[in-house]
Amino acid sequence: MNPEHGGESGLTLIETVVGLAILALTTGLVVTASLRMVDALNLQSTATSLVYRLRYLQQLAQTKDVYTQARMASYSPTYTTYEGTNRLNTYSFAPGVNYHDGYLQMPTGNFLYDSFGNAQMAGVLRLTAAGKEEDINLYMGCGWQMMGGIADESP
Repeated sequence: MNPEHGGESGLTLIETVVGLAILALTTGLVVTASLRMVDALNLQSTATSLVYRLRYLQQLAQTKDVYTQARMASYSPTYTTYEGTNRLNTYSFAPGVNYHDGYLQMPTGNFLYDSFGNAQMAGVLRLTAAGKEEDINLYMGCGWQMMGGIADESP
């Protein structure tokens, strides 16, 4: 109705429904994008903290003249660190991050450093989260750890 003719002005039911539908669609897109971003950040932070802990174990082996290791749990996204036979700590991956659904291209799930800080095993640990992946490469002998870039597996 036209307000000049004494009628009331406002939105019709159809206009309100269309506005709510647009709002719901926009909110859904924002929430989905936010969740994907959180998954990517969780993946990156897990990979970074694992590499830093491996480097710490390598330095610990060199300074204390003892072997150190990180053992990946077989069926859960956790790992435990050791100095010789003494358990240091158990760490969990960030929510949504796994490695057993990806692959562990190593003979065992152990990252072992000798008393010189040299890695006794080489391989790749692939972390996955919501269609993204992060590779951690371990090189035998020298003990280098390196992270690859985040690759998107989704089409």
